[in-house]
Amino acid sequence: MKKILLTYWTTDGHARSISERIAARLESKGAAVDAVCLRDEQRSPAGYDAVMVGASIRYGFHHPEVQRYVNRYARELGSIPNAFFSINLSARKPAKNTPETNPYCRKFLHKIQWKPDLATVFPGKVDFPKYRFFDRIMMHMIMSISGGPHGKDTVVDFTDWEAVDDFADRFAESCSLGKD
Repeated sequence: MKKILLTYWTTDGHARSISERIAARLESKGAAVDAVCLRDEQRSPAGYDAVMVGASIRYGFHHPEVQRYVNRYARELGSIPNAFFSINLSARKPAKNTPETNPYCRKFLHKIQWKPDLATVFPGKVDFPKYRFFDRIMMHMIMSISGGPHGKDTVVDFTDWEAVDDFADRFAESCSLGKD
């Protein structure tokens, strides 16, 4: 059984939801998956057969801890099958939904020492009732400017869950799951 580390950063919990979906998909293919939030633990990829890193965007940036983590473990990450996913609301637009066309993902991948084998971008979720006061004001402004939903009670999940499953399946194939 392949051991996979799936480590992620979440701000409002949506990256956790996506990570849990990916973990369940990989487990259904025979992997043992440790899904760990970077906020709680920065676990080394040593001892794992594969690793996936996921991170959400807040105000145009991945959290600095994500960059520190991938740079700290760049060698270990690159020595086993690996993948990266970014979650951001700009990916809801077709012109910004790939690592090559998404400015936040592209900028992040350019800044880090690790070069993922697989990478993707998922659109995120707008959840105004969940946001703190400052975040609600900022997200209202950002969504207004970018043509997104911005009502005070608005909750919209833009995530293409089939794309999440497809990414998990591609990663499973790159790890040769089920071929032990």
